[in-house]
Order: sequence, then structure tokens, then C-alpha cells
Amino acid sequence: MDKVSIIVPVYNVEKYVRRCLESLINQTYKNIEVVIINDDSPDNSRKICNEYAKKDSRVKLIDKSNQGLGLARNTGLKNITGDYVLFVDSDDYVEKNLVEITLNLIKQNDCDFVRFHNFREDLNSGDKKIRKSSLKEGLYTKEDIKKNILFPIIGVLPNETNENFVGMSVWRNLYKTSIIKENNLKFVSEREFISEDVIFNINYFSLCNKAYVINTPLYHYIVNDSSLTSKYNPNRFNKEVIMYKEVLKILEEKNICDDYKLREQRTFLDRTRMCIKQEILRDKIKITKIKKNVLKIINNKELRSVLESYPISKMRFDYKIILLLVKYKKIYILYFICMLTKKI
Repeated sequence: MDKVSIIVPVYNVEKYVRRCLESLINQTYKNIEVVIINDDSPDNSRKICNEYAKKDSRVKLIDKSNQGLGLARNTGLKNITGDYVLFVDSDDYVEKNLVEITLNLIKQNDCDFVRFHNFREDLNSGDKKIRKSSLKEGLYTKEDIKKNILFPIIGVLPNETNENFVGMSVWRNLYKTSIIKENNLKFVSEREFISEDVIFNINYFSLCNKAYVINTPLYHYIVNDSSLTSKYNPNRFNKEVIMYKEVLKILEEKNICDDYKLREQRTFLDRTRMCIKQEILRDKIKITKIKKNVLKIINNKELRSVLESYPISKMRFDYKIILLLVKYKKIYILYFICMLTKKI
């Protein structure tokens, strides 16, 4: 009987981790192991996790020094014994039949991974909605995986909208453990590369021959004030630059697609816009300081190089306008647009 391992890194989530673990130990498919990696959490998270480890033999608790989400997942990978693996963030939770549905699909179709939809729940606004993607439900061949999943994870083309982008989060998929271990796949540290998921998925998906996509929401992704993606990070843009250069290097080595550079440049531009938005919308900061911080981003040599070569003219009108304002350093116009619309 196939075993499914579920890796759960834990850090400062005492409000949420009980709900997460309840959703895992109560799966309709019972042959699972839940590998909790306590990343030196200073709150009561470890105590709560230990309760579950004591009462359920399928739950394993591993302590490690605090090194972040990516390296915690690597510790999990070293300690799993399952044929398949899921990654679940400890402030999220899952549907009780997630393992059963995805395991049946991966076995029935002899796949290398199964991808599923998710709910997005915002604890601040109370908003809950299904996060859909452009992917059609069904079986994907090796070429389908490259064209329809891997390429849009790298980024979209200039004339496409972000609706064509495919999310890179590893919690969207059930993976084969053998592919990970035989190819020694590991996560990078998000403390260096900002996103540990995209590099892992590029490496994994490029090895796959078949996949199955199911458009059923099985995962509950929680947005809260403590989420890494929602926090202001003064070093974020620098990490985005490091990430951009590393992904380009990997894609060049793998020769995955002819237009990889345009795709990754688009992602870099989109994430730059997000960094500028975060600078502008920070609380209690003077406009002179905002201008200084935004100008530092805009003057970055990697960004200037992309702005000079990227075919901005092929983009949708609103995208084009914002990037032209960035290119020509119209910071005050960017500021007022962002303050009025809360986006750029």
C-alpha cells in the first residue's frame, strides 16, 4: 500500500498549526506520515506539535535550528519514507480527501505529479475564493508539461496577461519521492533567493513525462499579517535580482525553451512593480524617503538593462504605461497612481 509523506515546516504558528494538523491526520486515506520540522519556533508551536506526535504514530516531530522554510523542507525530505510527498505550510490546511484524490489520480494515470486548485482565504478581509488557473483539467504529456505548466511558471510573454501565469507554489502538487531523491533535488533558501519554490519546480517538472491537473480546490491557502509574502521586506528587491539571475542561469543550462529570457524578464518586471508598490504603500514614511527608495530600485543596473531591451510596446496598455513610467523614472506619477488605486 503506497505511503504519502506530508512535510510541514513550523515556525511561530501557534494560532494555526492545530487546524493544519487536524486536517492532515483526519485524511480519508490513512497510510500517511506527517513529518513536522520545527524550525526553532519560539512560541508554543512545538508544544502543540509534540501533542500530535505523542497521540498519533504517523506524526514525526523533528527539531532543527532556524534556517527558514526552504531548508526546513530539505530536512523533511531527508526524513520521509513515503512513495509520494506533499508540502503543506503550517498556517494553511487541506481538504480531508486531498491525499485520496491525488494519490488515485497519480497511480491511475502513471503520472509524475498531480496538480490541484486551492482556496485563498484572507483573514484580514474575511474574503474566501477559489484560486483558479488557466490550466485545463486532464492528462498532460511531457511536451504539454513544458508548454502549459513549466513555461508559464517561468513567466508569461509580453503580449499575455498574468491570467496566463501558472503559480509555482509546491503546495499545489503531489510529487513522486523517487524523482526527488534520484536527482538529489533540494530547495534553496528563501532568505537568499526570495522564492524557494520556483527553482525546485523548474528542476522537478523538467524531469517529468506525465502529469494530471485537477481543477478541484483541495488546499486552503491562508493570507494573514504574518505571511512572508505580505510583509514589507527592505531587502526584497535585492533578493529579486539574485533570483532573476539564478533562474536565467538554470534555464540557460537546461535549454528549456527559446523564449525563456523574455518570460523570466517579464516575471522580474512584475515583481519589481510589486517591490515599488510596497515601498509607496508603507505606513508612516515621508515621500522624500519613498522617492529615495524607489529611485534605488529603478536605478538598478539589471533592471535598467531589462527595461532597455524588453519589448514594452507589445504589452497591454496599462502594463505598458506603468513600465514606461518606471523606465523614465517618473516617480511622483507612480506615487500618485499607486496611492489612488493601491496598485501599479
